[in-house]
Amino acid sequence: MYPLSSRGSCTYHLHKNILLRFKGSESFGLVKKAATAFRLSDFNVLFQQIHELNLELHSYLERADLSMLNRVHFSGDRYNFTTSNNVETINKVLRPYRNYHIVALLDKVRMMLTRWFAARRKQACGMTTTLTTSVKKLLQVQILFKLSIIDNLSTYVIEWLSFICGQSRVLRASILKVQEIDPHQYEVRSSSTINVVNLSQNKCTCRMFDLEKLPCIHALASVEMAKVSRITKCHPYYRKDYLCNRYDKSVMSQESCTLPDIVLQKICHSPDVRPQPGRPKTTRVKSALEVALDRKGPKKLHACSQYGNGGQNRTTCKN
Repeated sequence: MYPLSSRGSCTYHLHKNILLRFKGSESFGLVKKAATAFRLSDFNVLFQQIHELNLELHSYLERADLSMLNRVHFSGDRYNFTTSNNVETINKVLRPYRNYHIVALLDKVRMMLTRWFAARRKQACGMTTTLTTSVKKLLQVQILFKLSIIDNLSTYVIEWLSFICGQSRVLRASILKVQEIDPHQYEVRSSSTINVVNLSQNKCTCRMFDLEKLPCIHALASVEMAKVSRITKCHPYYRKDYLCNRYDKSVMSQESCTLPDIVLQKICHSPDVRPQPGRPKTTRVKSALEVALDRKGPKKLHACSQYGNGGQNRTTCKN
């Protein structure tokens, strides 16, 4: 159906399966890091650690096909999405209409898409920047401290400032040391790593620039030295014009559309389906982990056994 697409597995459901089948939070954290690793060397180190901690989990991941599980081995452009949340979202939105006749169900889907396209078209056309709003916030420049002051701060303070500012990529790029190799390549040094950025090919040895199609911290430090606009180093997918074009078409109702005669002359018969015994299900089958989380109630608040004051016990009760 889609020959240019690449098939991948949802890491969210993979992690739930691992929690059910295998024990050990340390190995589970390594699986999450390995799934999102950008470089093959980093993935190999993490995968070897998984092999040493849990041999059964290592074999399970190999049988599940690494080319669909990890960002490093994925053959297509996965960007920063490693889940299939779109399916879950559509599933939940259509829940009230599942018992409708097929024609009424399709009309509800059409009305929903019409609303979505109209709202997102208006939002996209209302943007005043070249890049989309989220990318602009990621790449905009707001250096709050002088470079001489930042050099004296610890890594933990810098990470905290990055979180508060919401611009960790720009703030971290401002403290990196850059050395020009040639007009197109730059060597970027941090406290523990050395990366080479190629601005003509939009690539970096950390591979974040290659896969996300957005400048990484090393690329941002390089474009500052090269006096190049960081907007030109972003993929057209992240531009406002590209987003507006995606919602340029309108989802129309059946009455306003002209159907070909070959479609109007076709007679669609009801499918020969044997009804299953029992009441038909209206919700999807939940996994064992989801069922366990639903059954788990809120933690009971401690109370004084003598006076019943919440949040206290008998020894700390003020009464």
